[in-house]
Amino acid sequence: MASTRRLFAANEVAGATNILQIGSGSSNDSPVYRLPGDILALIFDTLAFLEPPSFTSLGWVRLSHVSREWRTLILDRPLLWSRVVCNFNSEVARSAALARSLDVPLSLYFLSSWWSLRTPDFRELAHHLMHRARLISSPDGLHRHGNFRLTGHLLPLLEELDIDVCNDDGNPLLAPSLWRLSIRTIPWNITAPHLRLLKVALNDRVECFNPYFAQIPKLLSAIPLLESFSFKLTAQYGLYEGEEGFSSAVHGARRSIQGVLTALDQGKPAVDMRHLKVMTIEANTRGSSQGQFAALLTTMLWRCLDASHLGDIRIVLSEQFHPLSELLDTMQKHVSSPRVDVLTITYQWPSLEFTLTNSNPDEASHCTFRLPSCDRTSFLDGIVYFSRDASRQLKTLRLVSLSTPGPDLGGQIGFRPRSGAYPSIESIEVYGPASLLTRVLWMYTFPQLQTIALHAPQHDHHELAGLAGELRGRPAKLKQFTLRGHTAYIDETKFAREIWALRLVDPAEVVIDEREGPETGSSHSRVFKAGGSHVSSTTRTQKPGAAGRAAAPVSAAARRRTDSIVGEVSARGARRSTESSTNGRSTWR
Repeated sequence: MASTRRLFAANEVAGATNILQIGSGSSNDSPVYRLPGDILALIFDTLAFLEPPSFTSLGWVRLSHVSREWRTLILDRPLLWSRVVCNFNSEVARSAALARSLDVPLSLYFLSSWWSLRTPDFRELAHHLMHRARLISSPDGLHRHGNFRLTGHLLPLLEELDIDVCNDDGNPLLAPSLWRLSIRTIPWNITAPHLRLLKVALNDRVECFNPYFAQIPKLLSAIPLLESFSFKLTAQYGLYEGEEGFSSAVHGARRSIQGVLTALDQGKPAVDMRHLKVMTIEANTRGSSQGQFAALLTTMLWRCLDASHLGDIRIVLSEQFHPLSELLDTMQKHVSSPRVDVLTITYQWPSLEFTLTNSNPDEASHCTFRLPSCDRTSFLDGIVYFSRDASRQLKTLRLVSLSTPGPDLGGQIGFRPRSGAYPSIESIEVYGPASLLTRVLWMYTFPQLQTIALHAPQHDHHELAGLAGELRGRPAKLKQFTLRGHTAYIDETKFAREIWALRLVDPAEVVIDEREGPETGSSHSRVFKAGGSHVSSTTRTQKPGAAGRAAAPVSAAARRRTDSIVGEVSARGARRSTESSTNGRSTWR
């Protein structure tokens, strides 16, 4: 009997996330029974979160059947039972779970497939439990279950709410402790003065565009302590672009948004959001031939909020934009902020990303625009846009190209060599072909430029020769030029011969060659100085588990930064490849 109990305990715990590894010894030797009760209680709390009950399994509740000690411990933890997802057929089982929770605040999950079919007394049960709710989650809406409404209730314990609709006429929902709200419609009728996290996710057909976009500033003005705001719009494609219903729906929404922008232009103050730190805007809409609705929506959300301390901004727009400057104009307020001095433009077809950050790691300022669907010319459009005078505080320009073929750098009509400045840029970092860097240096003078770092994924001597010629044509010498990437060179002397043949030491005081050959066991940092044939070489051995630990601090930091950028974008591309797409537009989930 004892061995059967030990085996059951081992199977139950191992099947519920493998947190405990139980051996096959005697009961006195089993590690489970040697754990103190407070440790077991923490483990049970973790299992209750990782494996809740479901339609086909009791989940963590099975652990209460392992032993008398475990059952006593679990029955004595009302917090566990207050978070049970009651997918039980038996009303007795549901009542038992509620009784074991005592008077602890409840986490209530209302699932339409269960509540509508198995709980005929839903309305009475909901009224009975609502005053104890700490969390309410109803993705399909409580209003679909017995015509139940949250509005008009006072829920003093409610801290988290995930619901689709809460805008019924009459008295509002009063939730003085609510700090997180996730909702799928606007407007809402909720009074929550301590709300800190807000997520709005709209999923409308194009012909039914929500007519209440213009009310967003008013809704946000009632949330003075808001710290994080997430807005996502996913438009279903019910009508085709040329149809009458499509046109009237989009233009109706555009008119309401334009009214907000007009009021701002006439002097109406923006909403004071002094506590807002993070804002995320995602829009996957079907634009019209008269303009880009998503860009206009983003502009409204951007301009109607006065968030002087806003440090982290992420904007994702899944549309084609022509010209791109219409979208990037919404970034103008953040571009002119002295808190950002690094601009990163990342291209991985068909997506394009613009990121503004601060070189000081202690500064949290971060702004990202991501366009999942762009043409190849948008990369160059972005470079041209940020060369304006408003970007005088930018010190570092990073360009990343992770696709083959890369961005279209064919140039613009009437664009002359070095007709632009980028007057404040001191450092350029490029991950991509040498031709990309050559083109950018051909376009702009960069009068303050001091250092350049090029990481070329593939070695191309002809492209490097073109780059060397462009560098020699600059009026001022660089302090340092760093070259990274992979080559087929096995003979170490070939690295030096190529550097001297390209005359890279002429336009730079110091040239650092950190390229690698076919050998993966070690790499070299070769230093070339102008005015002589002296070459110093430093070998950095990469041991397993400590790759490149002996590298120079500046070089190691640069490599880590490049690897992190490439790794993040590549991972995002891998995730995107698993999603379906139609006509170049991503399908959001």
